Amino acid sequence: ARRLDSPFVGREPELKLLRDQLAGCVAERACGLVTVLGAPGIGKSRLIEELIAGRGEAGFVVGHCLPYGDGITYWPLVEIVKQIAGGDAHSVATLVPEDSELVAQGITAVVGQSEGAASPEETFWAVRKLFEALARDRPLIVVLEDLEWAEPTFLDLVEYVLGFASAPILLVAVARPDLLERRPSWTAPRPNSTLLVLKPLPERESESLFDHLLESADVQPELRVRILEAAEGNPLFVEQMLAMSAESDLTESQIPPTIQALLAARIDRLEPDERAVAERASVEGRLFHRGGVVELAPPHVRARVSAQLLILVRKDLIQPRQAEFLGEDAFWFKHNLIRDAAYAGIPKELRSELHERFANWLEHKAGDRSREYEEILGYHLEQAYRYRRELGPLDSRARELGRRAGELLGRAGERAVSRLDVTAAINLLDRALAVLPDGHPGQNALQLALCDALAEAGELQRGTRILIQVAAAAAATNDLTIAWRARIQLALMQQRTNTLSSNDALRLVEEALAALTPIGDDAGLAIAWQLAGQAQNLLGDMDEVRAAMQCALGHARRAGNVRLETESIFWIGLSAFLSDRSVSQSMSICS
Repeated sequence: ARRLDSPFVGREPELKLLRDQLAGCVAERACGLVTVLGAPGIGKSRLIEELIAGRGEAGFVVGHCLPYGDGITYWPLVEIVKQIAGGDAHSVATLVPEDSELVAQGITAVVGQSEGAASPEETFWAVRKLFEALARDRPLIVVLEDLEWAEPTFLDLVEYVLGFASAPILLVAVARPDLLERRPSWTAPRPNSTLLVLKPLPERESESLFDHLLESADVQPELRVRILEAAEGNPLFVEQMLAMSAESDLTESQIPPTIQALLAARIDRLEPDERAVAERASVEGRLFHRGGVVELAPPHVRARVSAQLLILVRKDLIQPRQAEFLGEDAFWFKHNLIRDAAYAGIPKELRSELHERFANWLEHKAGDRSREYEEILGYHLEQAYRYRRELGPLDSRARELGRRAGELLGRAGERAVSRLDVTAAINLLDRALAVLPDGHPGQNALQLALCDALAEAGELQRGTRILIQVAAAAAATNDLTIAWRARIQLALMQQRTNTLSSNDALRLVEEALAALTPIGDDAGLAIAWQLAGQAQNLLGDMDEVRAAMQCALGHARRAGNVRLETESIFWIGLSAFLSDRSVSQSMSICS
């Protein structure tokens, strides 16, 4: 982010490329992708601001990936849906009347506004249909900021929209070069995709920016030369250096060597109350709310938080932003590096306290919408727990933080499993299990969910080890439900590695049905029947596959498990396709 009155210098060719790409999308009524890569502070966001300002009739939406977003796959989509539909994601259905129900189901499931689950394919299709609807009457620009922090599934979504959308949509991915380490194939040549690398500003353009921002301030020529040399064409360095010089006289020896050192120096120079407000704001993230800062501020500062925020605006460290919650004021650190510099100054013990207090504030503020923020709430409580653990032995308060964090991360992880967002699921569930207190009643169920995700990811050895441990532990405590589910999931893994014969699998199914039917464990029975179907599939009996999967479907529906239901339906259809039945009979089965 940049001062709105900053001149737009040195990026005219890059801006022309973006505008030409948008014009090409309009002319061909096709989707295009431009990936804008550059180092922090190099001017990526300023370039996008200029594109948006001169977009003409085109609409635009913006989504940000979070730096602490491990497992929060669809957060950019959450932001985009809020811009389109406000607080009610179900209203996107009105934009796509021909597929309203399916689109709404797919969108609400991944933004946390429904209990249902959607597979990646269903989610991707729903997002594409939504973007196409928004681009029906005018071109659409979709800006995806900080894509280097995106989860693999979200990167897959971007590539899917590029490949299948048939509407004038320009996807603008803004990222640091780290993106190419996470997804090396991102630079592979493909239709309608362009890579735009922002280099440092040339000397003449850096001088032009310096002179414009300098305004009437008096900077010695020697200092001017030294600042420009240290900036090395980084506009953020120039801006923040001049902002610091406006606050006090500088000498050449006081010019920091890097942008990170410069921003740390700016934070250090703040008055105590200003710094306290900046540090509390950094706990929420780059986007923060006044109410959250008031909640975290020292008692003697709370009444003056608004005044201190205005001072930080004048000092070019933050700027106003649209709030997430009604009745709130929101602000935005002008760069992630500024937020990082403010956060770095908070001692660990205080960080723990602030993360816990912020989670409590956010949970209260979200109210009925707290499900949308479970991953974020879990993250803040997890941070509070981890800092306390680093500082000494865990006490009862720390264990309670771990319990709350683990339960939130666990629920988010189970939802990720249900939508087959495997990477996110493993991340969330591993983190949940790491912070839950020993003996927590939900540990075994979370381990089973983790093994489900590990099986999908092909990590069969690790999954096998965990399942053996869970089955033994559950049997020792006479927890029949968990013990049998673990044994059935283990058998499914063993079938994948050809270490369990189909006949042995079918004998295990008979035992499982006899044990689980009296206690009415529909989810366990659905998995057992799926194991039977897989065993019959290896034996080549498609009619038996269909019969087993139809039993699995009934139990899955009674259990309310959408993922097991979807898998069962898939196998019923596939068995009909592969059977010796006539086309009409197979069509009847599928319908």
